[in-house]
Amino acid sequence: AQQATMLEAVHDVFGVQGGVTPEREGCWQLAGNGHIHELGMAEVAISSSHIRQALAGGEDVSAMLDPQVAAYVKEHCLYR
Repeated sequence: AQQATMLEAVHDVFGVQGGVTPEREGCWQLAGNGHIHELGMAEVAISSSHIRQALAGGEDVSAMLDPQVAAYVKEHCLYR
């Protein structure tokens, strides 16, 4: 069931029709030699809206963003 769900999601997101085949567990091959790899991770209860609001309020968002992303946002004064 998970494989079917992933293949449906790939079709929906990438618009690929008939060009997605399971290659191995957690990996699908796209037409044109592309690959999609499924990465497992814990669900994070943070939304982009929450991050933007925190930035606009001058809050520290270092725990919510990758350090390089946080540096870029700070350097370019984004969302303030």
